[in-house]
Amino acid sequence: MRQASRRSWRIGQTEPVQVVFMAYRNTLQADALKLVAVEDNDLVALVLAICDDS
Repeated sequence: MRQASRRSWRIGQTEPVQVVFMAYRNTLQADALKLVAVEDNDLVALVLAICDDS
């Protein structure tokens, strides 16, 4: 997910970008996206905690 959002940025870009992930409801794809989102949030929290400790 992060890689896709980073790909949306362009050199010289000044406007914010919103990245949307679409999936069919009640599918393995939707479940996988939810899991990745939770893991990504946990990773961001960990990085912030490490930075605060420095």
